[in-house]
Amino acid sequence: MAYGSGKSPEPLKEVLDKIISGFGWEELVKQDRVPELWKEIVGERIAEKAGYVKFENGILFIRVDSSVWRSELFLRKESFKNEINKRYGSKIVDEIVIR
Repeated sequence: MAYGSGKSPEPLKEVLDKIISGFGWEELVKQDRVPELWKEIVGERIAEKAGYVKFENGILFIRVDSSVWRSELFLRKESFKNEINKRYGSKIVDEIVIR
């Protein structure tokens, strides 16, 4: 677009969305947000005890130092997985592994 054409520039978000879509990077962008979303869903307190390690091939790996926290998260991992997938609007997390 040339300056002075009288047209308003597109918002940056729309331009980035078009680029992401054009290259087929939607899933990569979603995957990149998993650590941030983990912290949002479990909350600050749990995120301090249960740290994100990696997200690979639909599996979210979480590190826990305490057996008590490991047990608690194990009981709640399905609800965490469902909440992440719900927020994405698609099934991005197949499994959560807690170590």
